[in-house]
Amino acid sequence: MNASILVVDADLEIRRTIETVFSREGCRVSSSGSGEEALKLLKRKSFDVVITDIRMPGISGLELLERIRTLDENVEIVVLTGFNTVQNIIKALRDVRVADYLLKPLNDMEDLVSSVKKVFQKRKLCKEISSQVN
Repeated sequence: MNASILVVDADLEIRRTIETVFSREGCRVSSSGSGEEALKLLKRKSFDVVITDIRMPGISGLELLERIRTLDENVEIVVLTGFNTVQNIIKALRDVRVADYLLKPLNDMEDLVSSVKKVFQKRKLCKEISSQVN
């Protein structure tokens, strides 16, 4: 998988684990410990996927999702959080159009890898369909 991924989580250990897993998958991975820092990175560089938590210090995770979408409407977003209210899930999936919403703790990091691979399969399929229509 050749992708550029931004990981946003206040927990350094989680960020490092995700970085390691996706680096082994052949991805270029950047990380951030806060929403504010993530937004600075997103303004300087484009990413294929953002993997983010919802509950972090500073700006709220939902506000971060909305601001990410404003900066780049094509970036894929996967939420990985232990903060799972129905209201947050609905807002993230419907209003911000996140690609997936996974709950911490993950039983297996392969669940996250699988989620990101599905995002790219869907993206590839959409491009193929679009090229056939045009």
